[in-house]
Parts: sequence; C-alpha cells; structure tokens
Amino acid sequence: MSFRASLIPQINSFLAVGLVSLPGMMTGQILVGIDPIVAVRYQIMVMFMVLGSSGISTILYLLQKKD
Repeated sequence: MSFRASLIPQINSFLAVGLVSLPGMMTGQILVGIDPIVAVRYQIMVMFMVLGSSGISTILYLLQKKD
C-alpha cells in the first residue's frame, strides 16, 4: 500500500510529459535535428529509469524499515 502511494507522483509525471511539458533532453534533441520519434524514445527511457530508481529505493527503504 505504501509502495503504491510513494510512486504516485512519478506516475503522474509520466502523464504530463509531452502534453504539458517538454523535458529538456527531448527538446534539445529535437532542436539539434534528431528525429522526434527517436527523441521521444530516449525521453521515455529516461522516465522509466527514474521510475525504476524510485521504486528500487522505496523497496529498499521499506525493507529496512520492516526489520
């Protein structure tokens, strides 16, 4: 339960990417001339890496807290 609650802000940021905000890396790549689809794929990969690291750190914290 607390694991899901801790990831809500990260998941909400997924919903805003591309619609409300254009992240810096994706915008920079598009301005340089890289295909927008490639730039979006890189941005999605970065967002998943951030979500994964948040999830791993939350799991480690909850396991430590349990002991």
